[in-house]
Amino acid sequence: MIRHSTNVWLAVLAAGIGAVAAAQQTEPAKPRLELSAQEWNFGEVWQGLPVKHEVKVTNAGTAPLTITVTSSCGCTVPTPPKSPLDPGESGTMTISYDAAHRRGPANQTLTIATNDPERATVSFVVRGEVKPTYDVTPVDVLNFARLYQDSQESRALQIINRYSGKMSLQLKEGLETPGFSVELKELEPGRRYELSARTRPPLAAGVVRRDVLLETGLEVMPEIRVLIAATVEAPITVLPDKLVWPRNLVSPIDKVLRVSYAPGHPVRVVEAHASDPAITVTIHDVPPTPRTAQPGGEKPQTQPAPDEPMQEIVVRLPATTPAPGADLAAIELRTDSKDPAYEKITIAVHIVGPAEGTAAPHAAPTTQPTPTSAPAPTTP
Repeated sequence: MIRHSTNVWLAVLAAGIGAVAAAQQTEPAKPRLELSAQEWNFGEVWQGLPVKHEVKVTNAGTAPLTITVTSSCGCTVPTPPKSPLDPGESGTMTISYDAAHRRGPANQTLTIATNDPERATVSFVVRGEVKPTYDVTPVDVLNFARLYQDSQESRALQIINRYSGKMSLQLKEGLETPGFSVELKELEPGRRYELSARTRPPLAAGVVRRDVLLETGLEVMPEIRVLIAATVEAPITVLPDKLVWPRNLVSPIDKVLRVSYAPGHPVRVVEAHASDPAITVTIHDVPPTPRTAQPGGEKPQTQPAPDEPMQEIVVRLPATTPAPGADLAAIELRTDSKDPAYEKITIAVHIVGPAEGTAAPHAAPTTQPTPTSAPAPTTP
């Protein structure tokens, strides 16, 4: 009887062990993500100091673990560990926070995506506070906005040291700022400075971006960059700067080019012609628009406002078909500008549409009316 009971017990035990072994053999292998932390608080740091942190990433599963990491902000840059990580293998995720160009509270999130079926997406939070090394007032740009080639203007701002140590601010040696003179004054030793910029005519027309580099003498932030920004208007502007000539017109159409110049420096178009003899071009003067009465009973101003057209050039595009294969014509304008770059202005005329014989039926023509301030051009 005892022997029989023992045999039964051994049979049950063997069956249980076999069931466990079978279950282990049939359970699929899977990865499992483990992180040494899911948050990094770097505390208070001075602007300019490097801020980095490392997080240990482990695959505690039985299958390879794939990992990708994305950031909610370009200021927080993760370097993920190798991927995939083999079972039991560990790697390091490095996180860098841009404390050189960011200030104030930090609250960013990294998203870790894996093939762990139980932790497919994990959030990692980055917190802290970046204390400003310096302040700029009223704004951090020497913004001249709109200028003309002979403009004489100046802008200034103040740089205030907020760091615990003294600042020895100075212009970087060899600094070049074409079109502008830059000066730095110390208002309070080691603490407060004034940076000013003044135009140095003649200015080149176009968008201006000049970097003013300042050396601080501080290890935490060795250099400060201040931008000079402006848009210098050309002595003469013609708009639009290109025209479109549809093929196979059923009737001529008129296009109007509007000419304006810098206030107080009139520049006129004295001659205009087209590269295609079928196009006619006529120049019309536009009288200035009278302004409202001035305080004190003075006469109304009749000077043009900036961007008000002083001339209008009417371009008549004929219904004749341009030469086969032609896709571009031009309007050439000659001015009385003293600047050689603006003595001649070319307006491109783009020829569009299918060639003759392949065009679709014409719709009703659209004619741009001639401005009321200018007489209608005559047909050649």
